[in-house]
Amino acid sequence: MSSQNAQNVAREVARLSLGKSRNRTKVNLGKIAMKNGYSKHTADTPKNITETKSYKEIINPVIKQLEDERQAILERMKKTRNKAKYRDLTYSLDITTKNHQLLTGGKTENGGVSEIAELINSWIKKAK
Repeated sequence: MSSQNAQNVAREVARLSLGKSRNRTKVNLGKIAMKNGYSKHTADTPKNITETKSYKEIINPVIKQLEDERQAILERMKKTRNKAKYRDLTYSLDITTKNHQLLTGGKTENGGVSEIAELINSWIKKAK
C-alpha cells in the first residue's frame, strides 16, 4: 500500500511541478502526501516518501528527461545567436532547471542556478 501511495505522490508532484512552472508556486509535498493516504507525521517528513524506491521509480525518468532537455537547450544555446531564439532558449533553460531542482530536492532560489548563470556569461564573453 505505501509503495502505491509513494507512486501516486510522485505522479502528482511531477504533474504539478511541470504544470506550475510558469507561475512559480511551490509544490506542497506534505499536502500531496496526506491527500494520497499518508499520515500527518509522514507528510511532515517528506524524505520518508521521496527516498523510497517506489517514489524514485516514477520521479527518476522525469528527472532524466529534464536533464536531457536542459542539456539539449544548453547545446543549442552555444550555436544560437539570434536574440529571439536565444531568449526562448534561455526561458526554456530557466523552466527546465527549476523543475529539475524541484524534483531532485535542489534549491529553487537564485543561488541554486549560479553555475548556469556563470556558464551562460562565459558563452556570451566568448561570443563577443
